[in-house]
Order: sequence, then structure tokens, then C-alpha cells
Amino acid sequence: MVTYSKEHLVTILDNTDILFANIHEVKRVKEMTGRSFDDLKKSISTIVVTCDSSGSKIYCKDKKIDILIVSVKAVDPTGAGDGYRAGFLLAFRKGFPVEVCGKIGSTVASFAVECVGCQTNLPTWDVMKKRYEENFGALP
Repeated sequence: MVTYSKEHLVTILDNTDILFANIHEVKRVKEMTGRSFDDLKKSISTIVVTCDSSGSKIYCKDKKIDILIVSVKAVDPTGAGDGYRAGFLLAFRKGFPVEVCGKIGSTVASFAVECVGCQTNLPTWDVMKKRYEENFGALP
């Protein structure tokens, strides 16, 4: 984000359907653009904010969905956000509801933090599904 000018960032945001950001990046976007979080929610249909060990929040269609973390023995947080986005977007492409996409994202992120390195422990769909169901119940 630091490489974008305010004008470029505004153009990007104005053409964004799903924004993934952590709590620090949201603060930076607001500072750089002068937009409030409510302004961002009005122009972007889905905003996913990851909140470290507090889980994530999905803002979609005037509602907020809180997503819990999948608790594991964390070794390295590197790659957790990337894993979350990968799981979320795969589930989104498969047509799952947004809340399930967030839970799948959380599940994939749990694998990423169990090992050192950003993408050294990504699961297969079946392995992810087993952990998902242990934490959230059956996939719809």
C-alpha cells in the first residue's frame, strides 16, 4: 500500500468488490484516503478484516459476521493472512455463503501457522474439511 498514491489507492478501492485487509491495513487505508470505514463499506460490497488472534470480521450487505479462529498450537504467524484469503476465495468460487467462506479461511489459516514458513503447511480440501467440521460443524 505504501507504494500507492492517494489517487491510485482511491481508484483501486472504487473498483474493488472484495477487500481483504488486516486491522492495521484498514487504518492505513482510512488515513491515506480520508475515507471512514462506513465510506468504505458503502463502496465495497464485501470487506474482510483479519484481527490476528481475535479472528476476523466480514462486512457484507449491511451486516457484520464475526469469524472465530481455529485454535491450534501456533508456531509462526507468517502466511496466516494469505492462507485465510486462499481458503476464503476457493470457497467463494465454489459458491459457499460468505460466512462459510470466512470459516474456511480461518481453517486454512490454522494450518499456515502450525509450521515455520508462509506456505509450508497448506491442506488439501479433504484435510481442511475435517478440521473445519471439528470446529464449525458440517459444511453446508
